[in-house]
Amino acid sequence: MSKYCPQCQQTHPLSNFSHHKSRADGHAAWCKSCTALYHRSAQGICSLRQARKRYKVRHPEKVAAAAKKRGASTILSRRKSRAKHAEKIRAYQAKYYEEHAAALREYQALYRRMHPEIDRAKDKHRRALKAGSPRNDLTEAQWLEIQAAQDYRCYYCGKRCKGTLTQDHIFPVGPQGAHTLHNIIAACRSCNSRKGRKAPLIPVQPLLLTAASAKKAKVS
Repeated sequence: MSKYCPQCQQTHPLSNFSHHKSRADGHAAWCKSCTALYHRSAQGICSLRQARKRYKVRHPEKVAAAAKKRGASTILSRRKSRAKHAEKIRAYQAKYYEEHAAALREYQALYRRMHPEIDRAKDKHRRALKAGSPRNDLTEAQWLEIQAAQDYRCYYCGKRCKGTLTQDHIFPVGPQGAHTLHNIIAACRSCNSRKGRKAPLIPVQPLLLTAASAKKAKVS
């Protein structure tokens, strides 16, 4: 079977026409060659962009599902690639660090000066891991909320110490004490040092510990 293409004004075999379910004969009006030339032209590119925009507006669920599927597939392929070339990646990273060690140290020092709160959170996170804490998920946003819930006062002595409050773990960090929202209160340095790894100096109200919501804050 054959079909006439009005664009190039020639008759081609039906296999030279793409399938198009909305047309009566089930095939596109133009042959594949003419369609490809049109899509590569400026007019065709604009038409394609407009069609994609219309599709996104009409089918947001399908677009979101497709994007999620592509993202998951990309992440999986990257993980496989990293696992496959782990030795090469480590060798490249070691070589890069050796060649740019001074610049990297300077950048890291500058970053720590510009983001002291992130640096403190990373240090707390590292210490909790080293102590074997079962949970290690306190974020900087949660710590700020704990201080605000206490009106920036020490939980034990009531002294206002905005900017100098420290994180006191109700149960000391370790296998029984988690570095998490519900195991931390704000205390001044003096009270925190006096408590040490002992029980809290005064009873702690659980209601206060739920004042900060579990918001996510990326610490890198």
